[in-house]
Amino acid sequence: MCDEIELNDESFEKILSDYPLILERACLDKYIFNPYVHQRFVKNVYENKDVLDTANNKNGSKNIFDCEYIALMSEFFDEFKLEMENEFRRRILKKVNKDKLELYFNYFCEIWPKGASARESVEISSLDASVYYFFKNRNLEPNDFVRKDFNKEISPLFSEKELIHLILVNKELIELYFNNYASFCLEKGLELAASEIWLHRGVHLSKPYKDGDKYIENRFLNSYSTSLTIVEQFSKIIPNKTPAIISGKLFDLYDRVFAFYAFMPNMNSSQQEIILIPSAKNLTTKLVHSDGILFEYEIDA
Repeated sequence: MCDEIELNDESFEKILSDYPLILERACLDKYIFNPYVHQRFVKNVYENKDVLDTANNKNGSKNIFDCEYIALMSEFFDEFKLEMENEFRRRILKKVNKDKLELYFNYFCEIWPKGASARESVEISSLDASVYYFFKNRNLEPNDFVRKDFNKEISPLFSEKELIHLILVNKELIELYFNNYASFCLEKGLELAASEIWLHRGVHLSKPYKDGDKYIENRFLNSYSTSLTIVEQFSKIIPNKTPAIISGKLFDLYDRVFAFYAFMPNMNSSQQEIILIPSAKNLTTKLVHSDGILFEYEIDA
């Protein structure tokens, strides 16, 4: 799937005439500016496939495909990671003490990557509790925004004011560095506006959503990614479930960012992970594509 494919008039004429499902997915707002998706579409057309290939789930750790990493020029986040880490630390320490910040780093770098069972740990639950009381202190019922409960006996790591500061710093730096990333891409010949960058979440559904269904997150901390190959793998973890991808524009969701891998020392970079808290808004889902194998949704915020 990683062969470089030249996009030309002949390629698109063939798509238009013979491959309506591939064309439909190619024209989705969330993929129209994605060079990796373009390469995949054209390759599948040349292979005479009726639907777009998706990354298969495999046992063990899941990593972004090399071809996607290269196409999206993700080396930007490696090249400037130390700068981003230092700026994040500098800003956070204005209102969060060093000990708490180090625990935050440790929990996401050492415990979070171990999977679902580790996320029931006391450490991760203390992060969940921070979000729970963030909603509670606003006279909102936290359980209205998540599907799964958690242990309310765990004390929160962050106070309400500290969590507000954490979310604000994440938002400010994501806006700064993703605009820098867009400029970096432009200098290398890829036209990509920061406002056109999407986040995706791979899920497995008992039954597909209907248009207009309320979208509720599973937990108080939810893993999204800028990588398509990562979320496709996660959507296929459980057999006999409906694989689906939930997507939203980064700049529509960035006021919910609890953690971003590029700001975290030693956090695994292979999944391009951004961790979001639930929204207090009434979000709904919109089905934008289905080929009978994978369901594609966008969040209507």
